[in-house]
Amino acid sequence: MAYDRHAALQVNVGLPTLCQTILRHQIDRDPEICLSPVWASVNLSSEFSAHAVLEVYVMWSLYATLNFIRLSEKVFSLTAAGTPVIMHAADG
Repeated sequence: MAYDRHAALQVNVGLPTLCQTILRHQIDRDPEICLSPVWASVNLSSEFSAHAVLEVYVMWSLYATLNFIRLSEKVFSLTAAGTPVIMHAADG
């Protein structure tokens, strides 16, 4: 969706990169949590639950933000003055 909306340069962009470029927030991706076999457990610790909640919230925020971004259209010198535009720059 981010690629289709021209908010990402590649199709396969990771969640931390999307969060940084679109939401302007940095999320901590601790490899000991993200890549842990503990995720297969029925009972997760509060640390793992908090990480899952954060990722769900970030995904929802990205979805809501990307739905707000209209598909881009080119602006030309003949584009009418006062035409509203939304700009997005990956570098902030």
